[in-house]
Amino acid sequence: MVANRLMLLASLLCGLVWQPSVVWANAANAKALCAVMPDAAVCSGGQASCATCHTGAPSFNAYGQCLKDALSKSSGVEDALQKIMRQDCDGDGVSNSEELAAGTSPGQADQGRGDVAVDQRSCEDRGAGSGYNLCGYDHDFAFKRVYQNFCGVSPSFDVFNQFKQQSVSDKERQIAETASECMKSNFWRGKGGIVWDMAGVKVRPLSVIKTGDDAGDIPLADYYDDYNLYIYHQLDNADVRGVLTADYYVNRKDGQTTAYNTVDSIPLNPKKPGVLAVTSSFYNNTQQFVPKDKRAGVLSTSWAQIGLTMFASIPRSTAAHFYRVYLGLDISKNEGLIDPGANFKLVDYDSKDVTRPACAACHRSLDALSYPFTRYNGLTFQILGRDINSAGGFVGGAVGGTVSLPPFLAGVVSAGSSVFGGDLLLLGEYSDNRIKILSKMNAAIEPNLAATPSVGSILGRSVSSLPEWGRVAANSNEFARQTVLDYWHLLVGTEPDGETQAEFDSLVENLKTKHKYRVREMLLDLITRDAYGAP
Repeated sequence: MVANRLMLLASLLCGLVWQPSVVWANAANAKALCAVMPDAAVCSGGQASCATCHTGAPSFNAYGQCLKDALSKSSGVEDALQKIMRQDCDGDGVSNSEELAAGTSPGQADQGRGDVAVDQRSCEDRGAGSGYNLCGYDHDFAFKRVYQNFCGVSPSFDVFNQFKQQSVSDKERQIAETASECMKSNFWRGKGGIVWDMAGVKVRPLSVIKTGDDAGDIPLADYYDDYNLYIYHQLDNADVRGVLTADYYVNRKDGQTTAYNTVDSIPLNPKKPGVLAVTSSFYNNTQQFVPKDKRAGVLSTSWAQIGLTMFASIPRSTAAHFYRVYLGLDISKNEGLIDPGANFKLVDYDSKDVTRPACAACHRSLDALSYPFTRYNGLTFQILGRDINSAGGFVGGAVGGTVSLPPFLAGVVSAGSSVFGGDLLLLGEYSDNRIKILSKMNAAIEPNLAATPSVGSILGRSVSSLPEWGRVAANSNEFARQTVLDYWHLLVGTEPDGETQAEFDSLVENLKTKHKYRVREMLLDLITRDAYGAP
């Protein structure tokens, strides 16, 4: 898919090369804007000029830069153009579509509202002869857009012509069937597909520290397990809330149609297992180490702890990350600062000065969010010093034998464990004793750490564990809203506004009720809305 997008970008850039005749060199791209907005003044000759996007080859004006950025997140040029129609790329207070209709430049701020001539024609008159219905939902337009968004291609000439001859009810049926079928394709659900790309901001991958397939140079954890968990809950009849509540894991089987299935455990990947091999020796050669009753979907995976928590005693960044990407609440922007209640007392357990008045306003919420994560270990490692041998391995474990440590860990463990005694703390595992062990290891710098609770709060509700944290989050309106918003950004390309807010709000409500948290059903609802199907 990345290759396809690079080809599309290359095609666009070639199509926008400045020519002496002041037209796009690529005829298909030259007509793309006019196919999306046939009433644009620049389309009087059937195609737009280079000046629409360029200040001069190869430099872009503000509108051209917007289009270039949108293309990297779109299925084609027309889709990218559609996504930026309601934006105001040059910041002059007039949307791109208004300026294109009026004949002013959407890429030059000095051609702002004062210079815009208001088009007084009715939507019927503006759409006359264009082939589009500019007064509302256009089934022909929506059909082409579904093909591009869900299938990654445009419909063939014959398929599109056959579609246009059908009745409205048949068109609606075929639009839904096309989206449904393409959601089964690898373009949508496979490794590197649309939903895979959406997972990136949630998982926050870092290839250099990946283990297993496609491993990096410093193998710490395998985030493909997290991708699989996320994608599985976006597909078919899966409940999307499971991404934060699952007490199982998900395997992916690549093929002509990528398949996902739930499993209770995941065997250690023998391809560059890295530090996971250490804990794996205690957990039956698996690479996920959390007991079933302590699991909370992607919140409790090895990657969440090793890749995000790492060495933090109180994993505030981990909690804040999940709060932001799944509930849309960003602590750094003073969002979601919901007081945990009178029973909560903010204490500076890890000597980070969080009780200072300037800090406490945020940390009352953030620390309460973080406490349920404190029993899930990251990269801190503690075993009996006498078990370390000269070869950089240690003897024992649930399965017996000698376990070899990666070279970069062996020296650290040998030096550290002999100092701190016999408490066992393994990489990426759940441990009720984690805070007590860390308090011994960090006694000089975090003297109050041992008292850190596991009870916390999210959205004003007290939670006693991470699984409960996940359940409260997954059943919140904030989670439903962010789920819909992720797909709204993908398919509509803008923020909900005064024209589309009611449609957006009804999708959020329908996801929770009518669609029973099935993303597939919500998407089939979304593509029937004017926000998606009106040119």
